[in-house]
Amino acid sequence: MARLPTIQREQLAPEQQPFYDAIAQSRGTISGPFTALLNSPDLAARVAGVGAYIRFESMLPLKVRTLAAICAARELDCQYEWAAWAPQAQAAGVRDEIIAAVRDRRSAPDTTEEESL
Repeated sequence: MARLPTIQREQLAPEQQPFYDAIAQSRGTISGPFTALLNSPDLAARVAGVGAYIRFESMLPLKVRTLAAICAARELDCQYEWAAWAPQAQAAGVRDEIIAAVRDRRSAPDTTEEESL
């Protein structure tokens, strides 16, 4: 199966290069889904905007956002997202027992009401 080409900044039209720059600046690099999404720079910019809102501007506490992210990553068996979010969940204060329970698809012991929700 053919793969989408990885787009370099200089391959984009001048008016699309700011999309590339904004994504690279907010994430430190172009990686993951953005290597494919930049084949449609407008789509990449929109997805990046949604991601930035969820990651940085949402009213949900960081601990809740990261727990939700690892639950979604595990439910969808998305190893890339799990690898990206599990350390962030731990850094945000999600307990190791809960991270392990999500990873192993089992009930977490002694969860708080917030964690259970």
